[in-house]
Amino acid sequence: MEPIRLTTQEFYLYSLLVHAAIGLLLGLIPLTIGFIKHQKRHAFFGFLACILGGAILGIFLSLPLAAIFSWLIFKASNSKPHIEENDNVDSPLS
Repeated sequence: MEPIRLTTQEFYLYSLLVHAAIGLLLGLIPLTIGFIKHQKRHAFFGFLACILGGAILGIFLSLPLAAIFSWLIFKASNSKPHIEENDNVDSPLS
């Protein structure tokens, strides 16, 4: 059986794809937390940041980004109460 041979460009491309996939998996953490806590903006930006950070530095950047965005989501959800769509806060009848 012949060993696998890669050029330098192929190695960098495969490495980038593997690290981006790791960032994608870690980005699911803030994405899931953000959708549960109704913080979709933080969730989406955390997801993208983890993918890009994973592609750049792998787990060394995507793991701290996932932790930071998860913390931001928890902090933002605790600071303002979530209002359901059916709640009529400005209704004159309430």
